[in-house]
Amino acid sequence: MKKVLLWLVIPFVILLFVGCDQLNQEEAELKTIFVGPDRVDCEGEGPQTCYLVKENATDSWGLYYSEIEGLDYEAGYTYEVIVAENQVENPPAGGSSITWTVQEVISKMPVTDGVGETASAAPTDTEVEPAEETPVPISFEPIVVEDLGITTVVPADWPRIEGDPLLRDAWGPGQYRFVAFHSVPGDDVQSAMAQLLGTTPEELVDGSIEGEFWEEQIGNYTWAMYSIDNPKVGLVQTVSMTEHGGTVFVVSLFVETEQKETILQPVLQNFAISTETQIAEIDAVEEQETESGTGEAGVVGSTGLMNTNWALTMVSDGTGQLVEVLPGAEITAVFGTDGRVSGSAGCNDYASLFRDDGDDLSISLPALTRKICDEPDGIMLLETSYLGNLPSVSAYQLQDNMLQLLNDGGEVILVYLAP
Repeated sequence: MKKVLLWLVIPFVILLFVGCDQLNQEEAELKTIFVGPDRVDCEGEGPQTCYLVKENATDSWGLYYSEIEGLDYEAGYTYEVIVAENQVENPPAGGSSITWTVQEVISKMPVTDGVGETASAAPTDTEVEPAEETPVPISFEPIVVEDLGITTVVPADWPRIEGDPLLRDAWGPGQYRFVAFHSVPGDDVQSAMAQLLGTTPEELVDGSIEGEFWEEQIGNYTWAMYSIDNPKVGLVQTVSMTEHGGTVFVVSLFVETEQKETILQPVLQNFAISTETQIAEIDAVEEQETESGTGEAGVVGSTGLMNTNWALTMVSDGTGQLVEVLPGAEITAVFGTDGRVSGSAGCNDYASLFRDDGDDLSISLPALTRKICDEPDGIMLLETSYLGNLPSVSAYQLQDNMLQLLNDGGEVILVYLAP
């Protein structure tokens, strides 16, 4: 099987692995280790203290006789860290034949059940149970990538990475965990993915390269996706690509293997292209349709739908349930006889094209301005949910002063009231 070294070919990742000071020695190997909550008495050249270490959470603790460079160690905590391992030529008597230099601290967990005291008196072959870690739900916050014209969400505790020219639009807590955004000209995602990986579209599709390639509809876009694991450090990198308007948008996620789906799905589900160019595209489409005589004729339908300032009251949460709009949020829609639907999405203004054929209704992917709002709390996620529902509309129902928009499964996904 042809191997693709994704770790060395992603444009905004490449120097992360070959240009960092910590990794400039060819013999260095990255690995994940666990460090115990106490140092124990041991014998090297003479009496000394050693770290309790292991490479797998289920292993027994062993002894490490040297210092772990870069580890700000504090007794009473267990650590999971990524280290660069180098071989030591002619190690001193009683010393370690390897050196470890910390690249990233993945976790630091306090030990509160007496494990620390047991560990300090434990011989090498005594197994010490690690402190049980309770998974913490990941919360997300919306972001705007202005130079790419996109909006999405990232984990709320991930800061934007500053000062790295290779990761211009990236968020993450460390060198080896981040989500990065990029774009390249083109309209063929398979070809773009193959070029990025140094292979051909045929080899990409038939599975003759290392890693997994697939295509999936997530949110408003179809994504070409490629994923490859690095089991030595427990990390996985996934590259996702979608195309719009002659541009291929790239999302690169680099996280612990077990976090891939937890983080990747919300990022892609909430991905929206919000360039000002889209407004011009909508205007151009409207102008072409009007000049060809298909503009207004294609949208004339119920006069009750048109020219009313509809105020959103309920929105689908994506699970088939309708939830009420946040108090204080103002989301509106005005369907004009020119074939444009526009209004406020809660924070940003949006515009889209629609077609009304009797009870059938279709709405194109909206274009919108690019602002971030703090109030009311949760407004940006509500806005993303609302805008994500618009392209799913396939029908509508009017009853008195209520407008209901339905998807192709007949489910009501948006409910408005007239003033």
